[in-house]
Amino acid sequence: MKKLRNLSKVLAVVAIALLTITSCNKTKKGGEQPVTTTEENSVQVKASEDFSNYTFEQKDELLKKATDKLNDLNTQIADLESKGEEASSDLLNTLKSSRENLTKSIETINSATADTWNDAKTSVSNSYNSVVNGLDNAKTGVLDNVQNAQENATQKVENSVNDAKENLTNKVNDVKEGAVNKVNNVKEGAINKINDVKGSVTDKVAEKTNQVKDVANQTKEKATAKKEEVKKAGENVKNSVKGMKNALTN
Repeated sequence: MKKLRNLSKVLAVVAIALLTITSCNKTKKGGEQPVTTTEENSVQVKASEDFSNYTFEQKDELLKKATDKLNDLNTQIADLESKGEEASSDLLNTLKSSRENLTKSIETINSATADTWNDAKTSVSNSYNSVVNGLDNAKTGVLDNVQNAQENATQKVENSVNDAKENLTNKVNDVKEGAVNKVNNVKEGAINKINDVKGSVTDKVAEKTNQVKDVANQTKEKATAKKEEVKKAGENVKNSVKGMKNALTN
């Protein structure tokens, strides 16, 4: 009984652990608490730009637009850097290098002449699009890392649940096996005890039977001897009567 009570306590603790782990699993999978969605993790990446339509007279407008886009890209890059381990350092370094090239290209717009205007616009377009591509790659890397982290966490929880279930099953099987063994031992002991009693009773009955047979044989022998004595005495009396009769006759 004491072992069964201890087992009940163990089963209760394991059950609570399973409920806790399952709750965590639901949280990881978005069961009860909100999980950051792909949209929340995503980085806004601007579409590629073509600055070739700007004329030399629109230099200031192009310079302002390119600077605004650079500032917007800086904000997005800073957001990526804030994600820590989720952002690949190699991709970030490549992205920063492309941003430096864009910064230099914007500087050439300010100093461009009519003769170098087309080259300056092309340089800004190429540099900007290079940053956009790098930003897109970095964003994809962040999303992949987040997804992998979530999958790893989910797998870890599932493994913990499976281990807890397996341990619980093993404990239950051990208790069942122990109970079966105990019942079998008690049963075997009872059978042995019954056999011992039966053997003892059989021996006593056989002994008593033999004693009764011996007494019966002795009684029979005495009766037979007594019968012989009576018969002999009768013959003696008969002979005596016969002798007396003969004596009287003579």
